[in-house]
This record gives sequence, structure tokens and C-alpha cells, in this order.
Amino acid sequence: MPLFLAILLIVIIVYIWRSKKNKSIIRKIKKDPAFTVATITKYRGLRYRWKNNIWFYYECTIENQRFKGRTKNYHKVYYMENFKYLNGQSFPFIYCVNNHALGRMLITEKDFKDFELTQPDQYREFNKKLL
Repeated sequence: MPLFLAILLIVIIVYIWRSKKNKSIIRKIKKDPAFTVATITKYRGLRYRWKNNIWFYYECTIENQRFKGRTKNYHKVYYMENFKYLNGQSFPFIYCVNNHALGRMLITEKDFKDFELTQPDQYREFNKKLL
């Protein structure tokens, strides 16, 4: 039983740390935001027990420099659809002017709401697929 409690405590601490880190990044981006367009180059999916996870790799250009990155994991993807059709698709990308490494691709309504932005209608179809 003590081992279980120790593991549970570690999981809770990691969850809180990651949550605070994410909020800190969002706050920094919101302080000095700029926008560009990022293009999805590939995706990866992982099925784990009762849920699926998916993330996208992207490329974007900021001040004539090319950046590559990966989106956050989208959890609770209820079915593993073939997301190949998104390869080559472009989405808004918000980043911090003072630190280009701090950036997020905006796909779902939650992504937009994190930055107090309204999701354009053309991206609403992804809300059902990437919760």
C-alpha cells in the first residue's frame, strides 16, 4: 500500500508541474503574441488501453527562419482515423515574439480558447475528432 501511495503522489506532482508549465508558456505567448501559418508534415498516433493519442509534426517560418515542431498530444481521440489527409494542411500558429521556441499550433476550439481567440468556422470539424 505505501508503494501505491508513493506512485500516486508522484503522478499527481508530475501532473501539477506539467499543468503549471503549460500555463506559464501560454502566459508568455499571450504577453507578446505574433502569428504565422504552420503546415502539418506528418502525424503519429498511439493507442493505449481505452483511449487514443495523436500528435502532429509541423513546419513554419518565422522571420525567414524555418522551425519544426510537434503539437501537444490530443487525448481522447475516440477513434483512430487515418489523419493522412491533414498532411500538407496549414493551420494558424501563435508564438512569442521574444522567444520563437514558445509557440502553439491552433487546431481545436480549446487551442484557440487558451489564447482567448475565436476559432474560425473552417476548423470546427476538428473539434469532434480531436477532443
